[in-house]
Amino acid sequence: MSKAPKWFSESQRKSYDEGFAYGLAKARVEAMAESMADALVKILAGRGLRATDDQERRIRAYTELATLGRWLDRSISVASVDELLE
Repeated sequence: MSKAPKWFSESQRKSYDEGFAYGLAKARVEAMAESMADALVKILAGRGLRATDDQERRIRAYTELATLGRWLDRSISVASVDELLE
């Protein structure tokens, strides 16, 4: 069911719904990236690898899920945060 106002034309409804779906998907990706960055910082800290403020800002600013996923995978074996971010 469309969330567009009833008085919208069919083409307006379609455009509205596509925009709504895009916005929802974008918000989900942003939330996922934020969660992955939080987990990454926590894993590193749990291993005694404290990120500097700049490193933590870099991690939290990153939004590419594939890279965050690789960093998460590597976070369990790297010797330093610098090594992770290379």
